[in-house]
Amino acid sequence: FKYQDGTQADKRILTSDADGNASWQVPDGSVLLGGFSPPFNLDCLAASATRPTGSTPVAVAQYGQYLYVANFIGNSMQVFDVSDPGIPTLVTSVPTILPVSITISGGRAFVVNQDQNLSVFDLGTPASPALLGSVPTDVQPTSVAVNGDYAYVSHGNGATLMVYDVSDPSSMSLLSSLFVPIAPGSTVAIKDDHLYWVARTLSVVFDLSNPASPQFVTNPSWGGDHFTRSGDHLYVASTLTDELIVVDVSNAAQPVVVATVPAGNDPKSVAVAGNNAYLVSYSSNELIVFDVSDPASPLPRGSAATGQPWYVTSDGEHAYVVSFNQDLLTAFQVFCSQGLAVDLGSGQVVFEDPIWEKNGPHISSTNFGNVGIGTTTPGFRLTTKYDTGLGNTVPNSGTT
Repeated sequence: FKYQDGTQADKRILTSDADGNASWQVPDGSVLLGGFSPPFNLDCLAASATRPTGSTPVAVAQYGQYLYVANFIGNSMQVFDVSDPGIPTLVTSVPTILPVSITISGGRAFVVNQDQNLSVFDLGTPASPALLGSVPTDVQPTSVAVNGDYAYVSHGNGATLMVYDVSDPSSMSLLSSLFVPIAPGSTVAIKDDHLYWVARTLSVVFDLSNPASPQFVTNPSWGGDHFTRSGDHLYVASTLTDELIVVDVSNAAQPVVVATVPAGNDPKSVAVAGNNAYLVSYSSNELIVFDVSDPASPLPRGSAATGQPWYVTSDGEHAYVVSFNQDLLTAFQVFCSQGLAVDLGSGQVVFEDPIWEKNGPHISSTNFGNVGIGTTTPGFRLTTKYDTGLGNTVPNSGTT
């Protein structure tokens, strides 16, 4: 049995959401320990590697063990191998003119280019994308959502939503075009038979019962520069309000805002993996991690510095960030590996108390107790029972 949809990777399990949509996920404590598990420890949240990209990277997408980076001024899509977790290695680069967005669906990369075209690449050999075809778009295309044989492209100037038949990428055709009188569009995504178009100041929902002819449903007053969907919720990065906005779309036609939380200055992009949301704030120069196990109550869990971040994606084990003006791809280790223990009082699984802390080649303990070597009853901060060498001297047994 083999199932490939772009989310597969080493050590993941195949699962599904409430609607039966299958995907590969990093197993968490609810799977391995029946729900009796502590949250991930984010004390180790930090950059693990930085790699140069082409000029002006604006988007990054992951497919299995590969990352695909869109370089706007660099006119390219770079491919990085992340089979060694957290250490991207450049594999190849393919030309594409002024790319601004990458969506991966069905083993293909759909790349929106601001030279007014949508290009489709075959990822049958993920390390070597092959161009299958291109089709013209309107002015300033911004993003694309794919649903089966249909691709939906949003635009900025002109504010149009264009629908394409992409069943044969070598011969794609325009099916319909809708004018949307809203602010320039940024991102589109699909849930069930509804499409969500989120612009900076407000959003629009379309009914896709007839996929070739979207019908207007409603236009909520919230908006943002980028959003992602996870299950029954949309997570919106709003530069207008400097917030992470969470929207419940369990009733797809009637989105409801369930939470808004501060998200630094100029939040540009957000990704969700497992119970964590990863958001990058451009002017704050940071990656912020939120616990969204309760989507109605996101909790900030930690942050890490990163220069002028523009876009983020995550596989649950690492977060990958591209920096717009610094031409960099940075990999972040998300959480620490840590021992587990059972609290005898509550019977719950907890993290072991980290008695020793590691800092480069050094170890230390901040606990206010004594350390004994060869004895269980140390009387001083450090007590040794047998000979201890200090430099070139050998003091008497028990010297402290």
